[in-house]
Amino acid sequence: MARVMTVKDLLKNIKEYSSIAVDLSFYALISGDREAAVEVLKIENEIDRIFERLVEKISIAVRSPEDASIAVVVANIGRALDKVSDAAGDLAGLVLREYPVHDYVKAAINCCNEMVALLRAKKKVRDIPTVLDLLVVRRGDSYLLAPKFTNVEKGDILVVRGMPEEISELAGLVGDSQGVSRLTDTGLLMVAQAGDPLAEAVVKIKNLARSALDLALHSLVYGDPSLLGIVNDLEDEVDTLFHSILERSYAASSGNPREMVSIAIFASAMEQLADSAVQMGRTILREEYLQFVGEALEEAEEAYVKARVTERLAGKKISDLDLPEIGVNVIALGRRGSWIIPVLPDYTLEEDDVLLLKYFKPKGEATEERVESILERMGLEILED
Repeated sequence: MARVMTVKDLLKNIKEYSSIAVDLSFYALISGDREAAVEVLKIENEIDRIFERLVEKISIAVRSPEDASIAVVVANIGRALDKVSDAAGDLAGLVLREYPVHDYVKAAINCCNEMVALLRAKKKVRDIPTVLDLLVVRRGDSYLLAPKFTNVEKGDILVVRGMPEEISELAGLVGDSQGVSRLTDTGLLMVAQAGDPLAEAVVKIKNLARSALDLALHSLVYGDPSLLGIVNDLEDEVDTLFHSILERSYAASSGNPREMVSIAIFASAMEQLADSAVQMGRTILREEYLQFVGEALEEAEEAYVKARVTERLAGKKISDLDLPEIGVNVIALGRRGSWIIPVLPDYTLEEDDVLLLKYFKPKGEATEERVESILERMGLEILED
């Protein structure tokens, strides 16, 4: 007999599936994979169905004004995450409508120490590296979303998310020597050196939108309202960048007009992500209901941790910590009451800086204790929210 899905189950599934939809749409864009794009639309439809069930359940459960307030909070979060999947669907639509994707969009997707890759397993592997997030496995004719296993069978097609070095390692393990090159050959540019304001704006809008979403989710899980101001500021900046990108795209006298459409749709999708982050962040103001929400979202595949820089690390650069080696990404840096986003590798650390970090939690493994232990040995003090 199938287990009855609770409100927490449904909320967790929306969170997990929306995250997969975004990353799978990124992969579809840089690879032109129509099958992956179709799968994104299937996930989007599934999230719509889950959201309807969520609304039904919380509506039936309302018995008092307090219940109604909780229902509003849960519905708002579900609606915001549903909007995230809608943005992913818009990106998948570019692939299915056969729009050529501009190199600036590909560069934005593949930057900042986190990428999404497809690998074809030429041999069986018992365990994949734990710092990678296994998004999708295609085995035979079926897709498995966020599978709970880490073994790989010969013939599997994997969509993974993580640091480039770890993806390269996995490509070697599964015998796919062309796996990473398939991605790096699709137009990855050093846009920071390109000197083109449009290129820089496209990369920046992606980084800021994803940062806003990460900060909002961290705030929800830990009931931390201190980051709401920066989420709102990021959303404002994303809106400004969105209009700037549209203006620069329309004013461009050279380039393929259909490629310019891909830039406009991509920027619009990033603006939707930032809007969703603000919508989720507003629920923090209703603190008495956050424990319920946090418990549901904390079980998702992404984990967040705050750490204080001790005297031992003062004067070192972010790159000196080698955080990508353990699958950890820096989301924000707090310094004297302000937050710095994005955090560049050459930033010099000061004592009492606060780093907001993100990593992926493999299924069935005590990753949190392992990661926090490594961070403490580095000289970072884990902060309890």
